[in-house]
Amino acid sequence: MSRKITMIQAITEALDQKLKQDSDIMLLVGPFGGLFATSIINHPEVAILALHKMEPRVVVRDSQGVIRLMMNISLSLDHRIIDGVTAVKFTNRIKELLENPNLLFLEMR
Repeated sequence: MSRKITMIQAITEALDQKLKQDSDIMLLVGPFGGLFATSIINHPEVAILALHKMEPRVVVRDSQGVIRLMMNISLSLDHRIIDGVTAVKFTNRIKELLENPNLLFLEMR
């Protein structure tokens, strides 16, 4: 499990560096124990992504209850600038990268 946490920390740092090109739009509330938060966007930002606490939770896989390391993510955005469909696609991509960290490293080449 510690290897997964290390991988997610590496992904978070890589995403943070990538996002800092324009403005800082990532909020890490997980290290402080936050399970969920609604972030406020500060001008000139148009969106903010919050990564919450990772913790073991019971989830259903193949009709069986199993324990998996889970984390909530939330995205606050200005709908005047970013369409909701685009935001959902972005959030799904972040989820995909967190679940499959090797994809991020392949894209960084």
